[in-house]
Amino acid sequence: MTDKQCVQMIAKRDGSHYPPAYYRHEVKTTYNRIVSSSTVTKALGSYHTRLRVDHRGAVAKAKELLSICQFDHYLAAAMVNQARNA
Repeated sequence: MTDKQCVQMIAKRDGSHYPPAYYRHEVKTTYNRIVSSSTVTKALGSYHTRLRVDHRGAVAKAKELLSICQFDHYLAAAMVNQARNA
């Protein structure tokens, strides 16, 4: 588990409205890891973005991609990885 995932697990458990010092302390006591305030801020930002994604729209686009790939899951995953690295 990465530091980012630790912070996001605590945000999911306790809420994402606390200051970074709270998450740093909770990560230290729960997972025995030391994280920076920057890591906490970035992790919470991506967590909020993930919560705001329109899942219905994302699922529709995923179905469209699978259809284009003729329902070849591995080809679709390769295309997603290629797009992410481009």
